[in-house]
Amino acid sequence: SPLASLTNLTWLDLAYNQISDISPLASFTNLTVLHLSYNQINDIPQGYQVVKKLNCMFREPD
Repeated sequence: SPLASLTNLTWLDLAYNQISDISPLASFTNLTVLHLSYNQINDIPQGYQVVKKLNCMFREPD
């Protein structure tokens, strides 16, 4: 995947897509904010929590 080389990302906005599986994003260990509003996500990976009020997902600190 072209995103695989972007492991230093800390913030990623993927809103308004047709994403259903975000498990490939689990390799982004520096990612702290993942904006996924208006997608078709089926499952939230372990270590993430949904903050519906902000329409964002935040990775829990290790």
